[in-house]
Amino acid sequence: MIGKFLVDSDFNFVELINDSLIYSSLYQVRDTAKYEIIGNDLIIKKNEYEPNTPLGYKVKRLKYNISKQTDSTLTLISPSNFQLDYKDLKLFSNKIFDFEYIELEYLTPWSDNRLIRIDSQGNFYNKITYLPLKSRRFKRKHNIIKEQLNDSEILILKQKLADYYSIYLPFERGCPIDGETSNFVIKTNGQLIESKGCNLSLIHSKLLDYLLNFKVAND
Repeated sequence: MIGKFLVDSDFNFVELINDSLIYSSLYQVRDTAKYEIIGNDLIIKKNEYEPNTPLGYKVKRLKYNISKQTDSTLTLISPSNFQLDYKDLKLFSNKIFDFEYIELEYLTPWSDNRLIRIDSQGNFYNKITYLPLKSRRFKRKHNIIKEQLNDSEILILKQKLADYYSIYLPFERGCPIDGETSNFVIKTNGQLIESKGCNLSLIHSKLLDYLLNFKVAND
């Protein structure tokens, strides 16, 4: 299993980097920690800073029971007795066809807001709403960019939609206080895919970054 990137249906992930390091979202953060396998147990150790302890930190250990493993799947039983099913990311692969359009509404209280729309005809629309520099009493300024994409740029976009598993975007995603909202609407593969909210998996956050930097990435 070393070197394979495994995900569940919500794109939470587990990757055994080598025989001692694991990269995962099992701690609900994207982090690398030491691990070992003893019998049927996957034991993960991680240093967490705890200012109230004499040493300034302590080692936390989480033990997951490995209930099933194949060349491309892994099933874990969590410490709270919850089953976690992972499979090789490659098994989620799906080509993009009949692409019609993608629209992204990106809203955040901390930076510029964006509205991006790209369709199969190569029409690129990017509305930027700038955050006021001094006070919210000042009106936000807008800038609208309209361009015509060439066939090569459209092909790259469709490949990225496949690479970042866009058709698996969840319908609704949770939001923390003052979270960055990214609302997707994608018409492709005979489906209308809508996904609203803040929290994104590692894979889908790459899709967001790509779209926010679309012209930079393709120029």
